[in-house]
Amino acid sequence: MLGAAPLARTESLSTTPPSGRKPWTRRVGRVLVSVLLVVFAATGVVVTQPAWAISLFESAFPKVLFRVPTTEKAVALTFDDGPLPDQTRRVLAALARHQAHATFFMVGGRVNGARDVADEVVKAGHEIGNHSYRHGRLGGASEAAIVDELRLTERSLAPRSVSRLFRPPAAVFDDAQLEVLDRHGYRAVLGSTYPFDTSRPPCWYRPGHSSER
Repeated sequence: MLGAAPLARTESLSTTPPSGRKPWTRRVGRVLVSVLLVVFAATGVVVTQPAWAISLFESAFPKVLFRVPTTEKAVALTFDDGPLPDQTRRVLAALARHQAHATFFMVGGRVNGARDVADEVVKAGHEIGNHSYRHGRLGGASEAAIVDELRLTERSLAPRSVSRLFRPPAAVFDDAQLEVLDRHGYRAVLGSTYPFDTSRPPCWYRPGHSSER
């Protein structure tokens, strides 16, 4: 009993945890674990694209069109970044085989070098949307810069019929950009499913996974 007292006193004065690690290393470890959990959770949402996540985006950004409510079993197809002669024509052929239509968000600067392809898109009965002229990110851009992108693309696409739908390059936007689009009669459009859907469809589109499909 007498030999135990000095040992107890020594432990109470020590600043080093029994594990041998200092307190700050444990705090750093916990922060890193928390960050990793957030990253994994965010990645899971991006990959599976659950319906509740789209609902959150719709609530946060009411000026952005993510999907259109309907009772029909329908999918609105959209394609970006063209026209590119080879790729766009392959897409047109696939759509024709299935008697389907889509919206093509075109980059004005690319239309100038592929006007015949843009004409083929219109002739096949598809819709054309504005995807900027240079395909540069417009988040944080001035109103003059945004309007310049809109107008240059409009001129490139004229006289073809073009919708007043705008898809922000790289899906990057901010409130100021949305206000500019609204003032000039445009509606920002993103979507509820994204390019890697062909290899990993969102969970709420998988047969049997939910009633919403």
